[in-house]
Amino acid sequence: MGLKRFFYIARATLSALWIAREHSMPPIVFPDLLRGLTDDAAVLEAFQRQIRDKATKTEAETGVVDPLCVAFVREAYREMEGAKLEGLPPRQHALSNDDLRILLAFRE
Repeated sequence: MGLKRFFYIARATLSALWIAREHSMPPIVFPDLLRGLTDDAAVLEAFQRQIRDKATKTEAETGVVDPLCVAFVREAYREMEGAKLEGLPPRQHALSNDDLRILLAFRE
């Protein structure tokens, strides 16, 4: 499996886990997301190595995904399978089309 593909899967899974645990939007920056879900130094370092390795590869190139990273994402997925998502609070406010127009309007 390519490293970039692994990170697509990891980001989606870990973001879903963040939402289930924290009931809020997950961080956009992947290392921030990861640090919010674990303080395991070995896992954090393994992901940092993978991030550095991914930065040197093209989309099509494959690479060895650290088994510790794979195990962490699998465990996150298992936790998500058992999560009670119907207990999530409703969204407080969604931007409407009018909100978006106001936000993006050019004001002089």
